[in-house]
Amino acid sequence: MPVKTHRSTRPHAKGNILFIILIAVSLFAFLTHTLMSNTSETMRGADVEKLQLAAREVIMNGTAVKQAYNRMRAKGYSSTEILLCPSGDADSTCYPNGTGTETPCTTGHDCLWAPEGGAAAFPSTPNSSLTATSADRPWELHDDGANRVISGVGTGTGEIMVRIYGLRQEVCEAINTELGLSLPLQLDADGFAGGGITTYPGEGIQCMEAWSGGYMFLYTLEAR
Repeated sequence: MPVKTHRSTRPHAKGNILFIILIAVSLFAFLTHTLMSNTSETMRGADVEKLQLAAREVIMNGTAVKQAYNRMRAKGYSSTEILLCPSGDADSTCYPNGTGTETPCTTGHDCLWAPEGGAAAFPSTPNSSLTATSADRPWELHDDGANRVISGVGTGTGEIMVRIYGLRQEVCEAINTELGLSLPLQLDADGFAGGGITTYPGEGIQCMEAWSGGYMFLYTLEAR
């Protein structure tokens, strides 16, 4: 009577189990990589959205002031009659949170901020859009325009404007992206000296790397 031999199936079983484990490990690694990539993309998207909102807020601050300024011009006030700073201010420069003579005007039909005048709200920017070393009063208001020329905007008399110092670089870049201006940010080496601001000729609204360091946003209320 022939003797039947039984071959062991254990080596094959072990091989199958090892193969399954390798597939599971590879699948887990793939899923982990995909999840991390998606999470990273989501975080980057959220950061971009935050910068867009910060940029739009800065621009809208300038736009709100511009609208109030235009209302006063429509009432018949000339550019030399509309006050941002108190009448007689030596350098026609003031700050929303300034002190003494650097405080904006608050009364009078010719005052942009007065209820009986332009009724404009002072521009403000959250600290999250500013550098840690930025000034306590980053917005500057200029109602004279003398020597504050932006190349290609007016005739060289000087623009009436509001501007803000101390912006974070990425916020400044986001502003110019919103405005359709080129990157990287242009550097203005000598400020308003010489021919004036030359970073983006003909652009009355722009953000730049400032001559004094840091980043600055300009919003022209009226070109002259």
